[in-house]
Amino acid sequence: MSRGDHAKVLCITKEREALLEFKRGLTDEYNLLSSWGNEEDKEECCSWRGVKCSNRTGHIVVLNLRIGTSESTPDGPKDLILTGNISSSLVELQYLKYLDLSSNNFGGDAQIPKFIGYFKRLEYLNLTSRYRVFTGLIPPQLQNLTSLRTLDLGGNYLTVNSLEWLSHLVYLEYLDISSSNVQAKNWLQEIIRLPNLRVLHLSSCQLPVISPSSLVSANISSSHLSILDISYNGYSSPAINSWLFNFTSLTSLDLSSNDLGQIASGFGYLKSLEHLNLYRSGIRGGIPKSFANLRCLHSFDARYNDLNQPFSEFLNRLSGSMKSLDFLLFEGNALTGSLIDLTRFSSLRELRLQDNLLNGKFHESFRQTSSLEYLDLSYNQMTGSLPDLALFPSLRELYLRSNRFHGMIPQGLGQLSELKILDVSFNRLEGLPDSLGKLSKLKILDVSFNRLQGLPESLGQLFNLESFDAPYNLLEGPLPRFPKLVSELRVDNNQFSGSLNSICKIHSATTLDLSENLLSGEIPDCWTPMSVPMVLNVANNSISGSIPYTLCSSTSLSSLYVRNNNLSGQFPASLKNCQGLKVLDLGRNTLSGKIPEWIGIKLAALGILSLRFNKFSGSIPPSICQLQSIQILDLSSNHLSGRIPQCFSNFTTLQLLEDGSSVSYDFDPHFSRGPIVYQGNAFVQWKNKESEYRNTLWLLKTIDLSSNELNGDIPKDFSRMNALLSLNLSRNNLTGNIIEGIGLMKMLECLDLSGNQLSGKIPIGLANLTFLSVLYLSNNNLSGRIPLSTQLQGFDSSTYGGNTQLCGSPLPECPAIAPPNPHVGYDSTCQENDDEFPSKEFYISMALGFIVAFWGVLGSLFLNNSWRNAYFKWLNGCKNWLHLSSALCFTRLKAKLMA
Repeated sequence: MSRGDHAKVLCITKEREALLEFKRGLTDEYNLLSSWGNEEDKEECCSWRGVKCSNRTGHIVVLNLRIGTSESTPDGPKDLILTGNISSSLVELQYLKYLDLSSNNFGGDAQIPKFIGYFKRLEYLNLTSRYRVFTGLIPPQLQNLTSLRTLDLGGNYLTVNSLEWLSHLVYLEYLDISSSNVQAKNWLQEIIRLPNLRVLHLSSCQLPVISPSSLVSANISSSHLSILDISYNGYSSPAINSWLFNFTSLTSLDLSSNDLGQIASGFGYLKSLEHLNLYRSGIRGGIPKSFANLRCLHSFDARYNDLNQPFSEFLNRLSGSMKSLDFLLFEGNALTGSLIDLTRFSSLRELRLQDNLLNGKFHESFRQTSSLEYLDLSYNQMTGSLPDLALFPSLRELYLRSNRFHGMIPQGLGQLSELKILDVSFNRLEGLPDSLGKLSKLKILDVSFNRLQGLPESLGQLFNLESFDAPYNLLEGPLPRFPKLVSELRVDNNQFSGSLNSICKIHSATTLDLSENLLSGEIPDCWTPMSVPMVLNVANNSISGSIPYTLCSSTSLSSLYVRNNNLSGQFPASLKNCQGLKVLDLGRNTLSGKIPEWIGIKLAALGILSLRFNKFSGSIPPSICQLQSIQILDLSSNHLSGRIPQCFSNFTTLQLLEDGSSVSYDFDPHFSRGPIVYQGNAFVQWKNKESEYRNTLWLLKTIDLSSNELNGDIPKDFSRMNALLSLNLSRNNLTGNIIEGIGLMKMLECLDLSGNQLSGKIPIGLANLTFLSVLYLSNNNLSGRIPLSTQLQGFDSSTYGGNTQLCGSPLPECPAIAPPNPHVGYDSTCQENDDEFPSKEFYISMALGFIVAFWGVLGSLFLNNSWRNAYFKWLNGCKNWLHLSSALCFTRLKAKLMA
């Protein structure tokens, strides 16, 4: 700013300094107040962000620091906020009319500054917060803001003992103290004294119940209140019936998340009502006849209640608002009967009736509801064919999921030029019309779980389609031409055959699921860094060859499922470049050779690795221990040999923290760039049964090395994997003992060590695994007694079968005398164990000791005459003493009884 421009500066110096002092108390992480400063080019504070001045006086009249935007970061969107403390320097802004500090985080758990009460010219005050910034009492100094028209304190956690201060705010039109703890029993009486109040928000305030007797002198009907929100207060109908329906001027009423029970007929008095929200309000029964008086009703939301009247009766009760009703939301109730005439509701734009008990067919006249933009009839029991969809020209979203519709989708579908979402999944539909290609705005098409036998060629013309979902149909023949820009494509569980070459024409897919078909040939080598998907699933086909190098041309690929195909040769070297992989499933192929050493280095992000049922040989590479994020490691049913690496304790995801929680990594099993979430899947041996897991896949933590040729001991550091849920080492050549630390694996549910050559006793710690529900120790060389516990005795005897030296429940009890147990690998210095059976040498020693002691005493008496006389003299003395003592005791007892 040049020297000659100084005369144009409006900003008052002391007010500018007050703002700068206020800024110094803030943390401005996103540099939102960069325009505030003392520099020459920033001298005009009236040009600062959020600041406005009076053109006449230069005084600051507006301070609006509600940023209200967000920015994208690698961790997701972040709110652009200010933090810190509200400086009392703001008291210098005595001409403020508008103060908005909302949506920031000023001094969390602080009290509302009392100095705000000095802004006597203030007309608008907004301190609402999503961070519950302010706590404590509302300062009574707010009563000095006699010019105030808007007071918004919602979203904080304030305590309201009294509302008497409100009576001074005679111009107040808008009041929001939502989420406060209102303890003032006369809250309603104080509020209706405000002559100009139009909007009142008291959501989640724990409002006290109003006594009807306290309202005798209250003139509620004189109130001009238009919008009332008392949601989330736990009110029942009797608690509000005595006063609510006297607010006859209401145009919007929110009673959601209360416990109203039967809908009161008093709603009919609210004849000006335009918006009624009864979402999850505990209402049951039906709509009373008085609702016919609500002739101005535009939106009615009663989702997730227990309304159970016939739909025809329901519509009759709403007949008064048939020309004004725009939104009718009744999802999640129990409305019955057929979907009949809605043409009377000529303004209806949104109709949500999903998850009810509607049945029958589309009513003929229902087809003429031309204003509908959103229609959801999912999860009902409707039958018959679909109507001529051309009679719904305004439809943008159509959901008919999970009904019993059958036949072809009508050709009129192509005339829905505004349609963006079509979901007709889980029905019995047989085909899509050729007119499908005319839907130029269609983004989501879900026809899964139907009986479709073919796809129209026009499918490829849907250039704006983002998601196409058609699994579990009867689609056959070669893969069709899919839209080039589709991002989510799922056609699994069909009968497509031939090559996969047509997927080369898809340029921006994030998910390609072609699994469970009859596809053959190789995975095409046609990928570019921009076309590599996040998920590629071609499992359960007849794919041969190997993994092309171009598929790993970027780090986009997160999940690769090629399970149950005909891949052969060595472990695919091309995967060395797939460094973003989190899921790799190559199970049930004919891959051979060694597992490469680089797998733990190049694929360090793996969380699921399944190589089961292949022909891999050689040892398990030690580098596999670098897969710190691994949760499912399945190398079962191969020809692996050698010892198990002594470093599995590096799998930190399989360990519990000190607080009992497990280590977690940033796995995203739900890849959702597109509008529909993709659930990963894998086959896992769980509880002695091969099962497919989808939704809960990433909750599993398992290691399966079974059916190989591994030898040596079980590594002792296995006990550090105390978050492991399942461990299967069965059908190998493992020797040694079951590790003593097995009792530390406290989360273990399944343990299978059968079919090995393990020896020694069962560790007592095994009895402490309280979650253990599957245990197999059969066909080993275990010995000794099975430790006593409710856990181990609860298993079937087959759990321990094939261990000839093992005894105790549930096997036969251990014999009193038994031959010594074999001691594999023990030397003479081994300590004896309390559980060992007494040996034969022990009983021989005991017998010899008895004989020597017995004849040593008797022989001495027989051979030595003086010893023999002394012994019998002592024995005779003992007899005389015993006789005398007995006689004295008997005499004393007799004397007492005669006394």
